[in-house]
Amino acid sequence: MLAILSNIATGLMILGNLPMVTVARLPFHAYGFENVARLAHDVGTAFIVWFLPNVGPWLMRIDLKEESRKLQAQVGGAAESEPGVISALQKFAIRAYRVTNERLLNRTVAALEALPVGQRVFISRIRRDNAIVEPRPDTVIRPGDVVAVMTSTELLMARGAEIGLEVHDTELLDFPVDVLDVVVTNRTIAGKMLKELTALEASRGVFLRKIVRVGQTMPFTLETRIDRGDVLSLIGAKPDVGRAAKELGYPDRPTVTTDMIFVGLGIFIGGLVGLLTLTIGGLPLTLTASGGALIMGLVFGWLRAVRPTFGRIPEAAMWVFETVGLTVFIGVVGLSAGPSFVTGLQKSGVSLILVGLVVAVLPHVTAILFGRYVLRMNPVILLGACCGAGTITAGLRAVQEKAESTLPALGYTVPYALGNILLTAWGPVIVALLR
Repeated sequence: MLAILSNIATGLMILGNLPMVTVARLPFHAYGFENVARLAHDVGTAFIVWFLPNVGPWLMRIDLKEESRKLQAQVGGAAESEPGVISALQKFAIRAYRVTNERLLNRTVAALEALPVGQRVFISRIRRDNAIVEPRPDTVIRPGDVVAVMTSTELLMARGAEIGLEVHDTELLDFPVDVLDVVVTNRTIAGKMLKELTALEASRGVFLRKIVRVGQTMPFTLETRIDRGDVLSLIGAKPDVGRAAKELGYPDRPTVTTDMIFVGLGIFIGGLVGLLTLTIGGLPLTLTASGGALIMGLVFGWLRAVRPTFGRIPEAAMWVFETVGLTVFIGVVGLSAGPSFVTGLQKSGVSLILVGLVVAVLPHVTAILFGRYVLRMNPVILLGACCGAGTITAGLRAVQEKAESTLPALGYTVPYALGNILLTAWGPVIVALLR
C-alpha cells in the first residue's frame, strides 16, 4: 500500500506540473501529449526493470539473496531448489526387522506402536510364514515375524536395533506410499489441536509433512490448532492416507486440468463490474473490463486461498499465463511504440528520455527509502510491492532472478491489482487535471 500511495502521489505531482513546466519549455506540444506519455512510460518501464533489482538493494544497503534466505526461514518454508532436485535428508523412512526381542513378542500391533512415548511408529506390513499380512491393531506379533516399521528416520537409527535384526525384504517393503495435500473442510476437525488428531483412528499410519495456511507454510507442534481451509500435506501408505483424507476433508490431488468454470466466471463477472460507471462532480469514473477483471482476480484469489477446494490452475498453465502472456504483451507494446518512439526522439530530443526516467524512478526511490527506513518493511517484500505498485511484471521477474527466490511475489500481488485499478479509474481524473 505504501508503494501505491507513493507512486500515485509523486506521479500526480509530476504529471500535474508537467504540462505547465516541462511541456512549455520542450517541443512536446508539437508531438502530442498522448504520445509523449506513452514514450515516457516505455522508457521508464524499461529502466525500472534494471533499477529495482540492482539499485534498490543498494539504497537499502542489503544483500538481496541473503535477505531472501532469511525471509524463507521466517515463513517456515523449505529452501527453494532447482526443479527435479530434492533434499537427501528424508524425515520419514520404512525398514524391515525380524522380531527377536522377547519383550515385543506375543503382543498386539497397537501395544507395540504405543511403546515409544511421544513418537509416532506404525507397523505397516508383516511377513509371516512366507506370506504378507496386512496388520490390524489387534494383530499379535509371533516369533519369526518380519515387520515393516514406518516412523521418523531419526528414531529408526536410534532404536531400530531394539526390535531385532534388520533385513532386506524387497517384497515386504514394496508397497505404495502416497504424498497428498488435504484441505480441512470437516467442521468437527476444525479447532482441534494436532495431538487430538493423532489420537483418532483415521490418523493411524499417517504422518504430517507440513501445514499451509492461506498460501503460507506454517511451523507446527502438537499444540497447533487446525483451521478450516488449512492444507495438510500427509504421507503414508496409500490406504491409510486415503482414510485420513476422507476424515479431514477434500483431497487436493495434482491435476493437469484448469478449472475453466472458475476462471471464466471470474472474467465474466469482472467484465460486468467494469461496465459500471460512477459520476463524481460531473466526472465519470469507470474500471473498464480490464479493471473489473482485476477486481475479480482479487476476490477469486481470496476465495481460492481460504477454500482451496476449487479453482485449481496447474503450474504449467500459470507459466503460460505469466511468461508467455508477458512476452506477447511486451512484444506488442514494443512493435506499436517503436515507430512513435523514433519520431518522438526526432521532435523532442533526449529530454523526452530524461523526463520518462524521472517520472518512473522518483516514486520508487521514495517508496524504497520510506518503506525501509521509516516503516521498517522487509526489503524483499518491499521490492515486490514496488514492482506491483508500478504494475511492472517484468520488474518482478528481474527481482526474483536477482534474489534467486519467488518470495518477492508476496508483496507484489495486491499492489499490482490495486495499482492497475487506480491507473484505470484515475485516467479521467488525470485528463481533467491536465485541462
